[in-house]
Amino acid sequence: MWHIDRLTEAAAVERVIAFPGGRECALADFALAHGARTPVPRFGATDCRRCEAHLLAVGPALVDALAVVSGPALPQPE
Repeated sequence: MWHIDRLTEAAAVERVIAFPGGRECALADFALAHGARTPVPRFGATDCRRCEAHLLAVGPALVDALAVVSGPALPQPE
């Protein structure tokens, strides 16, 4: 079973955002410091010894802030 299957069985997924570039720990730190929560402890961070999770639940304002701190935006599909 894929991780996304577990998520969609437990809750409705409204939006998924990926931030490439290998800075997931820094982005998780930023998000958690600004109100994100970890719906499933260790989810997405089983290979990380310091983060409580890399899958986070965030609100719309935090999504915008993460886009700014994560660096250049990816081109949007046409």
